[in-house]
Amino acid sequence: MIGEAKNTPPFETHNETNYTMTRETQQDFDRYFGPQAEDFNATQTRELFDWYSKYQPKFPQRKDFDIIQHWGLAPYLYLIEIQNDGTFHYRLNGEQVVEILGHNQRGLKLGQKNDMPVNAAFASYMRKLVDQKTTARCMGDLSLLDRSYIKFESFDCPLVDKTGQISHIIGVICLLK
Repeated sequence: MIGEAKNTPPFETHNETNYTMTRETQQDFDRYFGPQAEDFNATQTRELFDWYSKYQPKFPQRKDFDIIQHWGLAPYLYLIEIQNDGTFHYRLNGEQVVEILGHNQRGLKLGQKNDMPVNAAFASYMRKLVDQKTTARCMGDLSLLDRSYIKFESFDCPLVDKTGQISHIIGVICLLK
């Protein structure tokens, strides 16, 4: 399923919540930390956001996400585990993630000294999510992976372990028309 891009830019300020998103512009995409429901274009990103929002102001645990209840998201999902050494380990990614990115990320470790620049940048972004204890919505194209023809939207959110420490990041990525 392909998401339908809105003609309006993402909201900077949310009228009902008096909340302001922070925006970070990268080479070929924008990240919006702290998005709200009305900011999403694709049904997949909105579905994960809706699930995640039910736990706020707390963070859900990894065990709280039951793939059976979100079977339609499975092809678009990825799960990244935070390692004790500060690196990030891709634990799983769905078929659409592989198709969108052009390769399977499963098993990849990010944040190592010998990372390719694109992996180092993604690890830095993951670190920001953990350090700031926030979610993020991304939109743009995949020029960094020589796939500028691919327009995407993603949503990334931290999950905690039983002690309340962020242990994983779950996300979805989908195509935009």
